Parts: sequence; structure tokens; C-alpha cells
Amino acid sequence: MIVQHLKGYFNTKKNLFTTISLMALSSLATGMIQSFLTQQSCKIDKPAYIYFKNQDTKQGILSSINIDKIQLKEPSESEEEYTINDYSLDSIKKIVFFSDEDSFKEDLLSTYQNYTIKNFIGKYKITAGGHEGYLTIYYTQSGFPGGYVQFPHWGKGKIEFLQFLQIKGNSIQFIRSCSDRSCIEIGAPYEFKQIYYGSLNNKGEIEGKYTGTHSSGQWKAIRIK
Repeated sequence: MIVQHLKGYFNTKKNLFTTISLMALSSLATGMIQSFLTQQSCKIDKPAYIYFKNQDTKQGILSSINIDKIQLKEPSESEEEYTINDYSLDSIKKIVFFSDEDSFKEDLLSTYQNYTIKNFIGKYKITAGGHEGYLTIYYTQSGFPGGYVQFPHWGKGKIEFLQFLQIKGNSIQFIRSCSDRSCIEIGAPYEFKQIYYGSLNNKGEIEGKYTGTHSSGQWKAIRIK
């Protein structure tokens, strides 16, 4: 059991840290662990939901954890199955584990169906910041929603895969950004990070706002396919 494994590991630690709730779902036992952590990482490799103090939620395979951070393998919006990201442990409120990856994906797919993700799937003509282009939302091979934008008359007009695309009900949120080499690849004159928020109306159109570096304003996407 993952809970027993963590108890055995954390009980040997001596450094006091913030209480973390670790619950094993889809199994016979539900455990609450209040532990001491050190700089040494504990390998987990279990599917989990990560609940942050700022109300954000992430999902993926929790690879490891230590006193400073967690390492999370998240469903990729591109062709790869997962991307690996680090998150500060101090920003996390709760971690919820699943007994195995199959039950984790089944639960997510069931949740997504309830949120009618299929209503968002398709190709749109998008207008943002005076630029016109295309937005595509699709299911990835791992069963999660993914997306990309392309602005033919901006930069090099290349496809830009979106990050952290989330859909709940009729609402959508994603990040469009670039840094270092990725900015050169798409022809961006500078690094940027923009967070898009939008809602799907009964006409099949998505409208909302975006905020971030160098630009902010309204955006709209009209379905074309």
C-alpha cells in the first residue's frame, strides 16, 4: 500500500515541515499522514490529484517528493505521454492518490465527460490582441484535452501548443507562453506568458479575457469545424 510505504519512509525523518494530507483512493484503506520531510527525495510514482493553496488543481503521476518540492508527470498536450514539472511543496494544500494509473485515468475521463469536454473539441477561428488565427482543441492519446494555436501573420506563423489546458463545465483555461529557444522557434520578439480564460456560449463560440506579459485584453473563438 502506498500509505504504508510513505509511513515507513517518513517515520525515519527528523525535520519538521508543513502538514501534508496524503489519501489513498480506490483502495481499501484511506490514510492521513502527518510527517517530517528532509531534502532527500522519496520516489512515489503514483497517479494523484494535486490541490494547491491558490485553488488550482493538477493531475498526473507524482514521481517524487521532498521538503522543497514535488515532481509531477503531467499529461502532455503534444505527442508525448507526459511532461515533467516541479512544484513548490509550500504551495500545495493536499495530495490525493489513486491505487493505480488505470483507475486514475478512468476517474478523470468520467469527470471530463460530466464537464462536457466534447462540446469544446474542434477547430476555431480565434481573435486575440488584434491578431487572427486558429485554435484547435482535441483529445490527447492519454485521454486528456489538449490544444494549440496558430497565428499565420504573427512571428513565424508556427503552431504553438498550449499549456495546462483545463475545461470545467462551459469554462476553459489555458496558458500560451514561450521562453528561450521556444521563442526563437515561433519567431516571438520576447519571452511572454499569457493566461486565457473563456466560456462557451450556446452558439458554440468561446469568449473571454487573457492577461500576461506584454499584452492583455479580450479574445474570441468562433467554431469553423
